[in-house]
Amino acid sequence: MNRIAIIAAAALSASFVAAAPAAAEDLSVPVYFGDLDTGSQAGVKTLAERVKQSVNLACERPDTRNLQAGAAWQECRDAASAQAAEQLARQGVVPTIAIG
Repeated sequence: MNRIAIIAAAALSASFVAAAPAAAEDLSVPVYFGDLDTGSQAGVKTLAERVKQSVNLACERPDTRNLQAGAAWQECRDAASAQAAEQLARQGVVPTIAIG
């Protein structure tokens, strides 16, 4: 099955904007790509968009006024993106994924 999972630490409480959440859990967001031709530019572009959307689901964006939470959000996105690229490489798919 062609699928990867974006796993990110997500705060248990609804107030992720807190500087240091009291507890966190891993959140897994599946990314399916069995329907894509990852050998084509269009397939790779679609896969990159799916990964980006999944990273955005896994890593909740905080209030922009909270710099500490913003840094944690960026770390979450970076880690989730790196993990997705690693999983795709293990499956023989190596697209260029730009998370913006």
